[in-house]
Amino acid sequence: ILCVDKTGTLTLNHMTVAAVRPDSDRRTIIEFAMLASKPEPFDPMERAFLESAVELGIRPPSDRDWELSHEYPMSNEFPAMAHGWRTSGEDLCVVALKGAPEAVVPLCTLGAEERSAVLRQVDLLALEGLRVLAVARSEHPAPTLPESPRALSWQFLGLVGLRDPVRPGVPDAIRECFAA
Repeated sequence: ILCVDKTGTLTLNHMTVAAVRPDSDRRTIIEFAMLASKPEPFDPMERAFLESAVELGIRPPSDRDWELSHEYPMSNEFPAMAHGWRTSGEDLCVVALKGAPEAVVPLCTLGAEERSAVLRQVDLLALEGLRVLAVARSEHPAPTLPESPRALSWQFLGLVGLRDPVRPGVPDAIRECFAA
């Protein structure tokens, strides 16, 4: 058995958006994935959302009259991240959520059949070697949001599959390990 850290060791640690499901809602899904990320991202995954949004002509929050009013950080108990955004003069917060499908999907207003279809898509994207995140949105009266993101009513938007390219030479090194 050979154990190695993948990200940055076997891969380039430069993620790109490789798939969006459903693709017909790509613009909305990417926008909300970006809104659920740090406004000035340093994480490769969050940078991929911002880069993809810019390519689609979506303005980042820094170019809008939006204020980050609340952040629900990722934790062991909640493997997802959510940000509440408010525009000046509005009495409504728009909340964006991204995270592990197993954390996000149960929060969303999906029927059993829809939930099964989403989880099948997660499996298909994962079989392609992609890191899969689910994206959802909610709204809540401003100015305060509930303590927990679980208290919000979430609308499932879709899935994003991210690819982190393998470093040159890694396939040869792995073949050499198998040969040994």
